[in-house]
Amino acid sequence: MVSHEYFWFPIYRTVLSRLQYARGAPTYLYRFDFDSKHFNHLRILSCGKKVRGTCHGDDLSYLFYNSLARKLKIHTREYKCIERLVGLWTHFAASGNPNFDPEQEDLWQPVDLAAVEKHQLKCLNISDELKVIDVPDLRKLMVWESFFRRDELL
Repeated sequence: MVSHEYFWFPIYRTVLSRLQYARGAPTYLYRFDFDSKHFNHLRILSCGKKVRGTCHGDDLSYLFYNSLARKLKIHTREYKCIERLVGLWTHFAASGNPNFDPEQEDLWQPVDLAAVEKHQLKCLNISDELKVIDVPDLRKLMVWESFFRRDELL
């Protein structure tokens, strides 16, 4: 419930706002779902080492060096995740398109307004594999959406 109220619903409203006010500018949505026993630093700091899963902001440790980071061996899952995230972000910064792998060049598509209007929202799920999925718990987000007017996005 807290993740819906404080994270996913505001993200959803931001996506709607971008689709409304930045037409023609692609909007990409991802969900960081990479569970690492030792490298999801924010989850470890806020929940302890016994809790598994991902916390909001865990992806930052895979993008930027920080005081909690340690050198990883290149064949680890975590190292591969770092390569993926850095690849997505740098390719997006350079080209406006986050798809950097020639074998999956059309994997991650911008959010589609027509699909969102039908309550269908997809995101790139970043875990051990990259996979496009339906946004989890979209029906719960629609409950939150019912409390607000669509014309009051900003």
